[in-house]
Amino acid sequence: MTSVLSKPRDYRLLVGARYLDASDRLLNGMKAQHQENPFHFLVTLRSFIEYTRRGMWFLVWASNDQLRKAEHLTFKQAGSPSLTKMDAMINKAMGAGKVSHLTDLVDVVNEPYIDCLHALTHGNPVSVRFIAMDLTRIFDMPRTVSLRSLLPTKLRRC
Repeated sequence: MTSVLSKPRDYRLLVGARYLDASDRLLNGMKAQHQENPFHFLVTLRSFIEYTRRGMWFLVWASNDQLRKAEHLTFKQAGSPSLTKMDAMINKAMGAGKVSHLTDLVDVVNEPYIDCLHALTHGNPVSVRFIAMDLTRIFDMPRTVSLRSLLPTKLRRC
C-alpha cells in the first residue's frame, strides 16, 4: 500500500482539504456568533484568516519537502511564511499587487488590523481596552461581518 506522503500531489490536496475543513468549521461558528457576541467573533476571525491563508499557501506554494515536513511541524514551527506575507502572495497571484490589507491601520487605535485581532486572541492588555472602547466601532463590524474584507483583494469583487 502506498502512503499519501509518498505522493506529493495527493498529500498537497490532503493538507489543503484539512485547512479548508477547519476554515469552514470556523466560518460556520462565526456566522452563528457575530451578532450575539462580537468579542468571540473577532477572536475566531483571526484564526479563520490564518487557516485560510495557510491552507492556500500549502496548496499553491509549498515545496514537496515543505509538505512532507508539515506532518511533523509544531506550534513553534509553522513551516510557512508570516500571515501578512502569505496574504500578499495570494493577492499578487490574483493580479492585485503584492499587498496585504491585513496591515491596514485600524483608525481608532492606529495599529495594524491583524495585530489588533492578535491582541484579542492572546489577551494582551490593549485587548481589554478594545472591549471597553466598543469592539463593534473599532472593528467596523458591518464591514467585517460581510467577510468580504477578509478575502484577498481580487476575490472581494466577486
